[in-house]
Amino acid sequence: MSKFQERFIVWGLGFGHWSLFGIWKPGHWDFLKQPLALVINIEPVMVAEMVIGILSDTHGRADMAAVAVRILLEHKAEYLVHCGDVGGRDVLDALAGHPAMFVFGNNDYDRTELNQYAKTIGIACGGTHGKLAFNGKRAVVTHGDDFALMRRLIREQQIDYLFLGHTHETQDQRNGKIHIINPGALYRAPIKTVAVLDTETDVVRFISVGK
Repeated sequence: MSKFQERFIVWGLGFGHWSLFGIWKPGHWDFLKQPLALVINIEPVMVAEMVIGILSDTHGRADMAAVAVRILLEHKAEYLVHCGDVGGRDVLDALAGHPAMFVFGNNDYDRTELNQYAKTIGIACGGTHGKLAFNGKRAVVTHGDDFALMRRLIREQQIDYLFLGHTHETQDQRNGKIHIINPGALYRAPIKTVAVLDTETDVVRFISVGK
């Protein structure tokens, strides 16, 4: 196979769609039964490992969010995921200009405003739980406060990854086929951390952002 493939970056418009990104190969869309939304970028790229940068629980700390995004990009993150408790528009500004998704946390009270603002700067809003597909894998992004949802996802074993926050503690755990990842927090945590997931090797690294 050629080293060049078509990369499709697709943003989910609405809480029920899959947001797909990564290296497209024949058959990768077969399992995507729900309608896809707007294709915003199609370009030939070098085949490379997809690296996802994960952050959470900024609680309005735009300064920490900016530092976290810079660190994630330095570690070759190609897609950014915020697992909720965003805390304001300024935090979304730190994600702007990069392929990214965020979900709402239990402390995100201005949800309508955040959703509308995200649209203006090109960031995908997953609502209370966003869905991603990459390299033939499926993931759900949620804040971690909906215990019924998490129990159902784990019971059904239909996804490969579960990205969450809420506890302000790092987590790298497997439950059946599901790889559960919590990057830690950027607010009210002894050590502020983010996570980098290499989807090719399925290896997670936690990176300190500061105290």
